[in-house]
Amino acid sequence: MKNVFYFSRRERMALCLLALLLVLALGMFWFIEYRIEGTDDDDVRIDSTEEIERFVAKIKLEKKDRRLKDSMRFAPHVFDPNICDSSDLADFGLKVWQIKTFLKYRKAGARFYNRQDLMRVYSFSEKDVDRMMPYAVFPQDERLLRKAEAEQKRQWRDSVYNALVASYPQKLKEGEWVELDRGDTSELKKIPGIGSYYASKIVRYSERLGGFASVEQLKEIEGLPTDVCKWVRLNHIKIKRLNINTADFRTLIRHPYLNYEQVKAIFNHRNKYGSLTSLKQLSTETAFTAEDLKKLEPYIAFE
Repeated sequence: MKNVFYFSRRERMALCLLALLLVLALGMFWFIEYRIEGTDDDDVRIDSTEEIERFVAKIKLEKKDRRLKDSMRFAPHVFDPNICDSSDLADFGLKVWQIKTFLKYRKAGARFYNRQDLMRVYSFSEKDVDRMMPYAVFPQDERLLRKAEAEQKRQWRDSVYNALVASYPQKLKEGEWVELDRGDTSELKKIPGIGSYYASKIVRYSERLGGFASVEQLKEIEGLPTDVCKWVRLNHIKIKRLNINTADFRTLIRHPYLNYEQVKAIFNHRNKYGSLTSLKQLSTETAFTAEDLKKLEPYIAFE
C-alpha cells in the first residue's frame, strides 16, 4: 500500500512540469478568448457609431428635402381663410410653422374679412399675403353688417322724424305709375308704402343686378309692399351684362343670382373646357338648376 503513493524524485519533477504546462495552457486559452471577445465589442461599438451617424445624416437630408419641396410648392386656388385646411395653405408655398401659427390663431376665434385681417397673422409676410389675396374669398363682414343694421335703424328713425315734421309726399293714385328704369328715388317714393329707405334699396338692388329685366324682380326685395309691381313700368330695359369668361371671382359672386358654389362651378368649367359660349353648357353642373340659368341669362355675355 505504501508503494502505491510513492514517487521517485524524477517522477515528482515530471508531475510538477506537467502541472506547470497545464496551468500555462489554461492561461493562454483564457487570454486569447478575452482578446477575441474584446475585439468583437470594439468592432460592434465602431459599427454602431457609424450606423447612428448615417441615420442622423439621413434624417437631416430628408428634412432638407422636405423644406425644399415645401418652399417650391405653389398650386394656388380659390379658398376661404375662415374654413380652409392646412393643405389649402400649403398650396401657396407656406411653411409648416406658418400654417400651424395661422390655425392656432383661427382656433382662438380670429375671423378674416379682408387683407388687413390676414396681415394680423404674425407668421405671414406681406409677400405671403400678396400671393393669397387674388384667390381669397371672404364672407360678409359681420362687423359691417351690424354697422349697416345700425345705419338702417338710423335711417328709419330719420324717415319717421321727417314724416312727422314735413309734409307727407304726394303718393300715386290708382292708374298712375313711375318708370322703374330711371332709378330715381324721388320718383320711387311716390309709390304707396315706399319711403326713402326702400327707394334706396330698390336702386341698390338694380345696380347689383345690372338693371331690371322685369318689374317682377321687385318681389325679390324683402319688405316691399305686395302690390308694388302695379305702380311701376319698365319702358326701356337697360342691362349691364357680365362677361362670364373674363370676370373675376369677386365680380361674379357680387351678382344676386350667383352664389359661391355656382361661381366655383363656372371657374372649374372654364379651367376644364375653356371659354363658355352658352349657359346651356352649365346645365350639367349640379350647382345650377334650369330656373337659375333662366334668371341669369339676361345678365351674361360671352365676349
